[in-house]
Amino acid sequence: MPLRYTRNTTERAWTEETLRNTYFPINNGRSLRDISIAFGIPRTTLQDRRKVGKYCEASLGPKPVFSEGSENELTYEVVKLGKLFYGITLTEIKKCAFAYARKNNVKHSFNSIMEAAGKDWLKGFLMINRNFITNFQTYYYQPNTGFQ
Repeated sequence: MPLRYTRNTTERAWTEETLRNTYFPINNGRSLRDISIAFGIPRTTLQDRRKVGKYCEASLGPKPVFSEGSENELTYEVVKLGKLFYGITLTEIKKCAFAYARKNNVKHSFNSIMEAAGKDWLKGFLMINRNFITNFQTYYYQPNTGFQ
C-alpha cells in the first residue's frame, strides 16, 4: 500500500458541505432526481444517506490502528527504548507496536505469526513522528561497542 496517493478519478467529487446542503431540499419534498442533478451527487447516494439519516461524508480507506493518544504513548516508548543501551532497530519498533496493540486490546491487522507490525505501518509511523525520532541512525543496528 503506497503512502502517497494521487487521485486519478472523478468518482465522489462532491464535498461534505454540498452533501449537507441536500438535507433541506430532500426534507422539503423535492425529488431525489432533481437534487442529484442540481448538486452533482448520484441519486443512489442520496437514497442511502436518507435511509441512514447521515448527511456527512464517510471516511474512505482503512481506519488508523492507534488513536492519536495511543500513538503518542507508543512514540514515547520508542524514544525511551531508543535511548537505552545501543538504540533500537526497525524490527524492534514493529514488535513493540504489536506488543502495545495486544496489551491494550487494540483491533489490528498486524502479522500474528511474526508478532510484528508491517512495513507500511512503520513507514507511516516514522513519517508522522519524525520530530521525535530525529536520529535515524540510532534506530538501525549498531555494533556492540560497550566492551573493548
